[in-house]
Amino acid sequence: MNGFTAWWRTVGVLVGLELRQRTRATRWRVLLGVFFLVVSAVVFGSLCFALSGTERTQWAYDGWSENLYFIVLGFVGFLGLVIAPTMTATSINGDRKDATLAVVQATPATGLQLATGKLLGAWIASCALLVVSAPYLIWAVAETPYPIGFSLLGIVVVALLFLAYCGIGLGFSAVFSRPIGSAAVTQLTTLFLLIGLPAITAMLTPATVSTMEATQTRFVYNNNDSTGRCTEVRKQVEVTRTERIWWILSPNPAVVFADAAAQSDPGRDARGNRRRYADYTSSQGAPDETALATLADLVSDVRVGADRNHDETCAARYGDDYPSYSRSYEDDSRYVGHSWYWGLLANLALGGIGLAIAARRLRVPAGKLPRGVRIA
Repeated sequence: MNGFTAWWRTVGVLVGLELRQRTRATRWRVLLGVFFLVVSAVVFGSLCFALSGTERTQWAYDGWSENLYFIVLGFVGFLGLVIAPTMTATSINGDRKDATLAVVQATPATGLQLATGKLLGAWIASCALLVVSAPYLIWAVAETPYPIGFSLLGIVVVALLFLAYCGIGLGFSAVFSRPIGSAAVTQLTTLFLLIGLPAITAMLTPATVSTMEATQTRFVYNNNDSTGRCTEVRKQVEVTRTERIWWILSPNPAVVFADAAAQSDPGRDARGNRRRYADYTSSQGAPDETALATLADLVSDVRVGADRNHDETCAARYGDDYPSYSRSYEDDSRYVGHSWYWGLLANLALGGIGLAIAARRLRVPAGKLPRGVRIA
């Protein structure tokens, strides 16, 4: 047996210990059962709400089913991001408080192996939330207008976000000596990534306002014969350069999920004049854009910022230059599907930092211990 295989074999044993410690607890099984019931209530409750108050039940169901993927995976992902870091937020200082950590540290396992075993054990346990909601995930993937590859990519991205957040909680569990402190800071970090980053982006947006020169149109009326003439002039226009701060928003889990899963939405290609043309020439009309795709478009619009064509022409505004009108939509959404991997890497980097901190704190001999930390 080579060193690499032996290293991971030890990690596998530690993962098994973590999982047995969690799964044999009755409260974990109760949590999974309650979680399934809550997801069921959300799915069927949203369906009843969509069908109520309208006689066009088929139309209402179609609109609801197109967004079922967002409803299911968005809800499961949100609760998972709350639960996943909680599993590791007390795994080190909690075991140290219960005098069980020193027993494992006395084995030949290294600090990195201990930290990796705890991280993977908590991650596998958190992915059980996805397994429990698998019936609704399969239903959602079948109903969503996205290609199946992007639908499965969204599920994989959510699972990797669980891994990153487990790493963040593990790092705080190693830094703080009291479980209540590490749990509180972990939840605050989770809320900061979920809510704080969009709030910071919104607050910084007014600071990015500047001016630039662009071609604008001006319509001049002739009162004598009631006619008018369009002219094009160069003038200073006010623009918001959000492309300078888009990276603040990219690590947000909702942004990562939306940009990864909703890369190809039929409703996005039917916007603008294409939608109006399809509505008049097709019996079914153009497809609507899903809520998840709208979120992905918003992120792309923030990343484009003022880096777009702000010029207006008389043909585009008052004439029949429909292609240039449609190009404005394409210009705003050109970054759709090109931001999620940066945000995912940022989250995995935070989780990796937490893993490195935990591995360092689990090394033996420990040397100088922080105040309030005991060996056994």
